[in-house]
Amino acid sequence: MSNAINNKPGYAWLILIGCCCAEAGAFAAVINLISVYALPIIKTTGFGAGDYMFFMTLYGIMAVIALPVMGNLMQKKNFNVVTTVAALVIVLSLLMLSMSADKPLPWFWFWGALLAWGVSPIFAVMVPTLMGNWFSAKCRGRYLGIATAFTGVGTFVWAPLFTAIIQNLGWETSYVINAALVAVLTLPFTIFIFKLKPSDKGLLPYGYDETVDSGDAQKAAKGSMTTGQAMKTLAFWLCALVILAFSFGNGYQTNMVAICTTQTAGVIDPAEAAVIGGWMVSIAAVGNIISKILFGVLNDKVGLKATFASFIVITFIGYALWIIYPNAPLLIIGAFLFGMHNAIVSVGFPLLVRAAFGDKDFAPILSSLMVFNSLAGAITSTVAAYFFQLTGSYVAWIIVGMVMCVIAMICFFSIMSIQKKRNDAKATASV
Repeated sequence: MSNAINNKPGYAWLILIGCCCAEAGAFAAVINLISVYALPIIKTTGFGAGDYMFFMTLYGIMAVIALPVMGNLMQKKNFNVVTTVAALVIVLSLLMLSMSADKPLPWFWFWGALLAWGVSPIFAVMVPTLMGNWFSAKCRGRYLGIATAFTGVGTFVWAPLFTAIIQNLGWETSYVINAALVAVLTLPFTIFIFKLKPSDKGLLPYGYDETVDSGDAQKAAKGSMTTGQAMKTLAFWLCALVILAFSFGNGYQTNMVAICTTQTAGVIDPAEAAVIGGWMVSIAAVGNIISKILFGVLNDKVGLKATFASFIVITFIGYALWIIYPNAPLLIIGAFLFGMHNAIVSVGFPLLVRAAFGDKDFAPILSSLMVFNSLAGAITSTVAAYFFQLTGSYVAWIIVGMVMCVIAMICFFSIMSIQKKRNDAKATASV
């Protein structure tokens, strides 16, 4: 009976659609549009660019607080209520920002930072948790990849659309439309559709095979840890280093045009280099979309170990191409490969956390670890700028990225080794 039910897509498809909408609405239509709003707001208000963008540092700090709190609430309290509140925080913040034309700078800082209580939990915790719970291990990766790819798909659609809206209607009206878009894409799902686990609807995960998954579920249950237990393990802190290493990518994404201009100085005209830098940003976004789906498919076919390690190597090569022989083709190819690092953060890392610590406290553990993603996001763009200020080049900063890949590889294989030893010990004890 259970197999018959779960061989039909049914409710799991609604969960997938809802997660795609959440990624496109609650993240892509908010965080990835900040650069679209920045210049019009600065021109209208007269704020300094650095003063205005300081809210992103505050956002990162606020996310450090919000993620563990909201992750724990999602796991322990009513899932629909918690996720609906998170979505409403985003909508309210955008509406308040629409009324900011005559407000002082702290108004922007407050409402911009408050977004962290909605965006971060939905993007970093809700979607990976739902996709992991509603899809079986044999197909979980590909569907998580599809859902997270909609951050890139959404950005591809929203950026030109909202640029046009701002130009024609102004940024205040655009924020109202933005808030309505987020509400339409998230609230129907958080209120009516989302359920934390298939068992809440009397179902099993999509793709469930009783002969395979029941045994895997028993093994996973024995290996599952509480948040407190996980935080006392070496594997937890190695996971923290992995996510920190790849979250450094934020500092490269926001400085890509400058990287291109400085790396090609004396070889390519600065104006042409700026255009190439713009292409690097777009190509990195394409790599972002493709890589998330590819990571998920490869994970389901060849396993997490081979897939994760391959993407670390790909990211390393992307960095290397920027400094080996900087010319337009290699810079653009490097940008595509660099863009693929997003798959590790959005797809690979949730799969790694579930593999290392099990399902029991997946949401709280993941949210606690994603704090390191927020920390990196809050500081890396500024750190990259200081590297350039001190050295006159981004080469040293790019080398830091390559070193981070090496650190991530060592930590990842250490986590896999710890997990294998733990599984072997449990298997021996059960004999």
